[in-house]
Amino acid sequence: MLIEPTLDTFDKPFFLSDLYDLADEKVLWSWRGIVPRSVQPFTDAETVHFLKLLFRNNIHGPSTSRIEDPYNPTKRAALPIKIISNSRGRIVNPGAPEGYLTAWLMTQFANRHLKNFFGDYNDYINFMPTSYGKELDILLLNEVKSSLTGKPIVGSLANCTIIEVKANKCRKIDLIQTLKYEDWLIKKKCAGDSAMVQSAIVAYQFDEEVIEYVKKRSQIEGKEVTLLKYSAGEGTVTLSLV
Repeated sequence: MLIEPTLDTFDKPFFLSDLYDLADEKVLWSWRGIVPRSVQPFTDAETVHFLKLLFRNNIHGPSTSRIEDPYNPTKRAALPIKIISNSRGRIVNPGAPEGYLTAWLMTQFANRHLKNFFGDYNDYINFMPTSYGKELDILLLNEVKSSLTGKPIVGSLANCTIIEVKANKCRKIDLIQTLKYEDWLIKKKCAGDSAMVQSAIVAYQFDEEVIEYVKKRSQIEGKEVTLLKYSAGEGTVTLSLV
């Protein structure tokens, strides 16, 4: 795996206590705490606070170091996602088929694709820890863009989309879990504004009661859950609305 290094380094780090302070202030809200041998994703808005801490502790800014013998690969290629599917289009990778579907979706989001299904977004994160002791599969964040630079204004969240991923069938219990995530996010990040949060479920198949409930919810509450059926074949995936 080729890791591209950064040349700018900060001599003085910030401390674990700083992270806890940010968490107490509800600024660092995706952090799951100290987990051994774990990679922790953060949102763009959270990393801005990390940079502020680094510049606070390094008043002269970062220093630039030189890599004496940088590795020059002859061929640059993205890590392959080898998706295995059966004749009906269901992902059947051994071990964690949902992980492969999630990886494919994250690759699409990295390239800013699938906006026709999920709407606009400018940040994305997977395996978001929640207060329920479970992890939200994928979260898309859409922050307001500056009229001058065209770039997102960090901290000005306009809306977000929860995505639940199921490699096989989506059942009622999966829908209930998605709605719990929705309620948690409305309270945790969106100050009670339910209009800021949308939900979507990507699955190979949906129980009829899931489809029926989503229809009734849309009619009664005016709140939709986007249901997307995936079909895999020849190493790629396609999505279609249910």
